[in-house]
Amino acid sequence: MQGLTFAEWELDRQCMKDAKGNAVAAPLNWVFSILATQGYYPRPSGYVSPVEQAERDREMAQTKDGPLPYCFAVHKGHDKEKCL
Repeated sequence: MQGLTFAEWELDRQCMKDAKGNAVAAPLNWVFSILATQGYYPRPSGYVSPVEQAERDREMAQTKDGPLPYCFAVHKGHDKEKCL
């Protein structure tokens, strides 16, 4: 469930806050209360999924080093012997 991933992310960064901006004292109760009332746990601001981060990293590599070789996507890295 993606909402639990969001809650875990907030807990790891100690940024789980209530509506007034106060730190949540009982995170487990807080998460289940939100799930029960809203039906989902909202995506925190600043959250970047692993898929989004991989895309950002790939785009950064493209702009820094030029276009990535075709084999990068196929072989999860550039290996001249595999690409020849």
